[in-house]
Amino acid sequence: MPATALDKNLVMLQDDFRDKVVKLLDNCANRNVIMKPYMGTRSAQWQAELWCRSRTDDEKTKMVNFLRNNNADFLADCLLKVTTVGNDRWATNAVSGRSWHNWGYAVDCVNVHGG
Repeated sequence: MPATALDKNLVMLQDDFRDKVVKLLDNCANRNVIMKPYMGTRSAQWQAELWCRSRTDDEKTKMVNFLRNNNADFLADCLLKVTTVGNDRWATNAVSGRSWHNWGYAVDCVNVHGG
């Protein structure tokens, strides 16, 4: 398997998706486009942290209530554990459980220029 498959950000991806990502990264490298994975699978807690970065307390409370009303207590609890909200720039629109990252079907990459 190519070296990109060993990248720590690809290890926890679902096998079928990881194979496609590795192929894509190799195809990019063959065209002198170097893409570096920096975030693959995320926990529900980390997704909650990212989602809360650009949300208000009111938005967080509404989402907690929505999750509770839909029997998603674990995901609501993840949001409740986040102590800082609205103090950073936007990171994601997907709350915990609704991100492909939570299921191992997403990876964020950056284009590497000049090393």
